[in-house]
Amino acid sequence: MRIKDVDVIQLFAPLGEDSYPVGVREVNGIGSLIIQIHTDEGITGIGEAGELLYVKVPENLKETTPEIVPSNPAFLKFFIEYISKNYLIGENPLNLEKLYWKICANLYETVNRRVLGDTLIEALSGIEIALWDIKGKSYGRPVCELLGGVIRENVEAYASAGLHKDPEILAKEVKNVRKLGFKGYKMRVHGNILKDLERVKIVRENLDDGCKLMVDVGTALYAWKAEDTIRFSKEIEKLNIFWLEDPVKRFDTSSLKKVRESINIPIAMGEQYYLLEDFKELLPGNLIDYAQPDAVRCGGILECKRIADIANSYSIKYVPHCWESAVAEVANLHIVAASYNGIMIEYPTIYNPLLTDLLNQEIEVNNGFIQVPKLPGLGIELNEKVLDRYRV
Repeated sequence: MRIKDVDVIQLFAPLGEDSYPVGVREVNGIGSLIIQIHTDEGITGIGEAGELLYVKVPENLKETTPEIVPSNPAFLKFFIEYISKNYLIGENPLNLEKLYWKICANLYETVNRRVLGDTLIEALSGIEIALWDIKGKSYGRPVCELLGGVIRENVEAYASAGLHKDPEILAKEVKNVRKLGFKGYKMRVHGNILKDLERVKIVRENLDDGCKLMVDVGTALYAWKAEDTIRFSKEIEKLNIFWLEDPVKRFDTSSLKKVRESINIPIAMGEQYYLLEDFKELLPGNLIDYAQPDAVRCGGILECKRIADIANSYSIKYVPHCWESAVAEVANLHIVAASYNGIMIEYPTIYNPLLTDLLNQEIEVNNGFIQVPKLPGLGIELNEKVLDRYRV
């Protein structure tokens, strides 16, 4: 079997009245870069690279803030096409590890990690996911079985939303989440301690006592320092918070230690970290309780599995970040299914047609759980009509 062609499809779904705030910005569109790797035996692998959020930026921030975050689709597409042309065409896709490290050896050391290195890793992530899809289809087995076997056939999903600044709208959202059967709910804060405290209290009041409440403060870090996070966290400790997410900026280990020593809430972190190399700063030293890598951003499926396994050696649970399309959701789902310490997966309940409509197979959440696909590979097919509708 040989790789004969690679397609890169950029998608954009406008949110319209479903736009939502993130700190001082407003997300008004969700994008995706879908990769299709075609072989000479008629097998096509599907992958996704990076996370594309289209944001409306306030005038005073336009000089320093891009309108598409955190990934750059132009650079991503360039890297994917460059890698495909120079390292994939004509190769055996089943030699996944060989191809992966060949690409890393030739490109990774030549790229400035703090400038374009993360984008390269995201491009490599999407390619690697598509190669796993090919491998599973070739062997006639789902990806999770090839990762060491299925530990759980159904994975708990928590509802991820909580972006509205109006507490009353949040209360209605929470009630709807309860009706859908979710057993966990994550909300975001926006940087005003008093108003955010009121929002968290409203959410807690409207959740069942047994429903897990997670609070993501990463959206407030444009305004908060570690001291602000600590002050806010101490105020919400009594509200039975399951975890506090992204309490400090990426790589700020000293501030993370300060927060860790000062609060009594478990800490989740990792969506901004790439490769196992980055997680070596997070996993030792009792800094976090939940690791949150994302397969479409941190090197692909196998790199995420490595992170999950090493996290397990430190008694850290594995709960991947996922805020992209259905392809990313399913790729991360397979890793949780095959990881001993994989306890949940993030499932966005905001409006996102790239999550709900992109596949011919609906991702169903039944009583708070998602069944892991049993078909070969990722077990998914793209809906061509939806692809055409949102294709850029």
